[in-house]
Amino acid sequence: MTNPHTELFKDKRVIVMGLGRFGGGAGAANYAASLEANVTISDRATTDQLEAGLAKIKPHLETGAITLSLGEHDESLLDTADILIVNPAVPHPWDNPFIARATALGVTIETEIGLTTDRLAHSDSTTIAITGSIGKSTTAAMAHHALQKLGVPTILAGNIGGSLLNHGIPGNATAVLELSSAMLHWLRATRPAWSPSAAVVTGYEPNHLDWHTTEPHYRAAKQHLFDTLENTTHAHAILGPSVVDWATPSNATRHAPPALETQLVLPGEHNRTNAALAAAAIAAVTPNEPNHTAIADAIATFPGLPHRLAFAGSRRAKTGLIACYNDSKSTTPGTTAAAVEALRERHDHIWLIAGGADKNIDLASLASLKRVTLLTIGTTGPAIAAAAATAKTPHDHCHTLDAAVAHAASNANPDDALLLSPACASWDQFENYEARGHAFLASLETHLGPPQRSPT
Repeated sequence: MTNPHTELFKDKRVIVMGLGRFGGGAGAANYAASLEANVTISDRATTDQLEAGLAKIKPHLETGAITLSLGEHDESLLDTADILIVNPAVPHPWDNPFIARATALGVTIETEIGLTTDRLAHSDSTTIAITGSIGKSTTAAMAHHALQKLGVPTILAGNIGGSLLNHGIPGNATAVLELSSAMLHWLRATRPAWSPSAAVVTGYEPNHLDWHTTEPHYRAAKQHLFDTLENTTHAHAILGPSVVDWATPSNATRHAPPALETQLVLPGEHNRTNAALAAAAIAAVTPNEPNHTAIADAIATFPGLPHRLAFAGSRRAKTGLIACYNDSKSTTPGTTAAAVEALRERHDHIWLIAGGADKNIDLASLASLKRVTLLTIGTTGPAIAAAAATAKTPHDHCHTLDAAVAHAASNANPDDALLLSPACASWDQFENYEARGHAFLASLETHLGPPQRSPT
């Protein structure tokens, strides 16, 4: 397979806007450098703050193929630039001065996800694209896991982590592509002709208003995934329960998730919905007559993702054993509510650690969760605690994650659950949701000791 970007990058001056503390720009930077571009990474953070991301580009830094411009976005870099690759984490890019300057100078604007869809379009792969405010990561990982179990060559890419740009695409593979609202915004802007074979929207609730600034803008980005199906024949739209009224192109076959007659490893009705959506997507792109039973059985063995309602062991609190769950990936009230509902199938009472960075979304619904004691942390913690006081929901504002774990260790009753499901971003106190999840696990060891047995 020929690379569609060989001529695009060869001997060109490329600026990567945002390496990111998560290293999100590393894949694009390495890719451009491997195609003989002269790459400069521009990031407002310092070397110390970008340690994880810099490790990912170390070989090209050592050869000089990639250079750094840190501490600010210096617009003079754009005077000689040919291409600007924008990290999707850059908020409301339509009014960003650095991007506006690049556009005014005629610099080509690219993104990692746009380049990825080019690679997929030039391969023999089939693409299942998945988005949604709730459940997109789990649904994507379930689909990928099941395809592997079924013996189908498959790759997992997009928002779920890891760049596809620096890896080969197996022949006749099925690519599972998780897409964030920011990625969809950029695909609409730079790849209007791109289309997957199947598009899944797992569900919708307002989110990421710090990035989009308005709810309609966020909603339009999510809806764009279905809009892309206009560009292909034999398209498939798989609609989650909360988006069944969304419009889809006339050429697309609409699918509702089927009822799966199988027992999942993961708890909760929301995970049963995720599994059904994944099964519908696989069946839609499977030629001839798909084996629905085999698909369901393959999905049923999915063990879950780290930091997504992951069981962290039953541990010894002051009064007895409590079950602990790490759902640090939850950054919306909807995902937190789904986690609480799932655990209520197993536990009478849940000590819920919630709060974090403010994304300008309404968190008041957390105060109405039943059979819950709220332990609030972070920037949004006081507001959540105030809502809990109004709703007369048991609560305590603990400020920090470690203090919240210590509070539960001293007060939880035997067979209660301790759940970290923040409903908020992590940036106020942690580098990312993974760091928050690891801090939770460390606090469990400190205050509750090692796991004792499997969940009840």
